[in-house]
Amino acid sequence: LMVESGIGIAVLVRCFVDKKETENQIIDRLGNGFSRAPFAIVV
Repeated sequence: LMVESGIGIAVLVRCFVDKKETENQIIDRLGNGFSRAPFAIVV
């Protein structure tokens, strides 16, 4: 459980620190309709 929590926090931090690159990766992998906010909620 601690590992999963740590990974989730790391993803959230990365999502908001490197906004543009994260958005580009989300668009490349999941398509245009999936923005940063839903991605952060899912993670």
